[in-house]
Amino acid sequence: MKTVYFVRHGESTINAQMHDTWQDSNSPLTDKGIEQARFIAERVKKLNPDALLSSNMARAKETAQHISEATGLSPTFSDLFCERINPTSFVGMHIDDPVSVVLTREWVQTLYTDDRKVQDGENFAELYERAGKAFSFLEERPEERIAVVTHGFFLRMLLARVMFRDELTPQIFKNIAVTIRTDNTGVTIFQFNAQEEMRTDRMPFSGWIMRVWNDHAHLG
Repeated sequence: MKTVYFVRHGESTINAQMHDTWQDSNSPLTDKGIEQARFIAERVKKLNPDALLSSNMARAKETAQHISEATGLSPTFSDLFCERINPTSFVGMHIDDPVSVVLTREWVQTLYTDDRKVQDGENFAELYERAGKAFSFLEERPEERIAVVTHGFFLRMLLARVMFRDELTPQIFKNIAVTIRTDNTGVTIFQFNAQEEMRTDRMPFSGWIMRVWNDHAHLG
């Protein structure tokens, strides 16, 4: 049984809304986020993972670095675990600019529909496919216990894929995305079983299951 500990990154300047323009993917951790990263690093150390993976976005890389220092594991960075991709034209645009407001509304809708796309921003189909590739990547890793630093919205897509598998639709995903949240450095645990096993409800099952969602007890 493979166990994966997904960790949302520490608080970043984007999370703290310490800006009035759209930022690129290099939003750094705040002082609070650094403190959170130190807390989660000590907790992950106690989980004794065999490998450390991370999104290649700056806020995740900073969080992973603290975990690396605590565990002695060298992080492997992958864009498979990055946050949803905003249209690049947003960067530097004031969030209250009328053009920005319209584009943002249109782009957000692409996350909950089948075939819409705004510029080079990631849409539902692309997020769904990337989540599948992320799970396949984890399945092929030889380690049994893996820590992964990732992002809140992408975690919700991972959850949706585990819950609904091939039956996931954009509307179902929207219901999950708008009603479920994660805290910075919250821990979510998924497990993968490659072979069918008999569950307590007497139904054979193989694949991914969720064991824990957004555990942030380490933050008090």
